[in-house]
Amino acid sequence: QLRQRWTDLAREQAHVTAVDSLGARLYLSCMAHCSMMLGNTSSGYIEASFFPKHVIDLGERQTGRMVTSNIRRCPMDAGTILEAVAMAGSAPPPAVDHPYGDGHAAERMVERLKTKA
Repeated sequence: QLRQRWTDLAREQAHVTAVDSLGARLYLSCMAHCSMMLGNTSSGYIEASFFPKHVIDLGERQTGRMVTSNIRRCPMDAGTILEAVAMAGSAPPPAVDHPYGDGHAAERMVERLKTKA
């Protein structure tokens, strides 16, 4: 039902595009160029902090996940959502202390294995 609503909106609005899947490379490229993330996906909790992007997490789907400084949890209320978008849109990119590391764990593991061999 939600997917159909997005498809209908894309048909009606020239500035809206609906796709089933971007694939990993295009998705990450889009993430690099967007101004913020709005939705209820785990990607807002994991990938978005590495770019860094403001995330407006809608609803309760991600309840229980670790919340970093770039994430604002927001109820499914139009006024509150619009306020959150306005705030994120006027704020500088967030500084995020990455709870998932710095992205260089593999290199450190390889170096460690080389010294143990």
